[in-house]
Amino acid sequence: MNSAGWSGLIPTRWMPTAGASSQSGCRWIRKPRAGRPCHFQTADDEQSKGRWSRPPQIISNGLRGFTLVEVLVALCIFAMAVVVLGASYLNVLISYETVSRGTQVNEDFAFARELVLREPDREKLEQGGEFETATGQRAAWSVEITSTTVPNVFNVAFTCQIDDPKRTEPDKVVQQFTVLRPTWVIDPAERDKLKADIKTRIYELQGKKLQ
Repeated sequence: MNSAGWSGLIPTRWMPTAGASSQSGCRWIRKPRAGRPCHFQTADDEQSKGRWSRPPQIISNGLRGFTLVEVLVALCIFAMAVVVLGASYLNVLISYETVSRGTQVNEDFAFARELVLREPDREKLEQGGEFETATGQRAAWSVEITSTTVPNVFNVAFTCQIDDPKRTEPDKVVQQFTVLRPTWVIDPAERDKLKADIKTRIYELQGKKLQ
């Protein structure tokens, strides 16, 4: 078609109806003769004639959202991380509480042992004793004192037990130690006999006779 043929054509724009694509189109039609109305073709006319061949297009701004699978995977990873971190935090708290409690219990045992070593009366020691700890618990201790072959030296079996209402079993410690305590002598005659026996053994080792 030459340029003269195109001179009788004018551009006409049409807009699609509801439910159609939002993309506008352009169609060239011949210029109507004088006295005849101008007919603008719409999207409905094109669709009714089967000329609506272009599929609807979605205008994208370049951004892409997450799919449902990606969201579920992210939630699973987050939940696993929360569980691991929570378990680690609880382990730290439990370890800290165990160490603190062990330190306090050892201090209570040391205090009870100090009471035994500072007591000059043997009969009172053999009766045992009780005291309240710094944390409000009840501690009970007892000793068993036996004489040795050395004068004024005794073997002590020390036992201390701390009852904790929060625990099913009490904390208990048993220790053995040897101390020099002249005030713990009950029978002076026995002490004198031990001294005489030691003196005799020393003279025998030196090859001397006891005077």
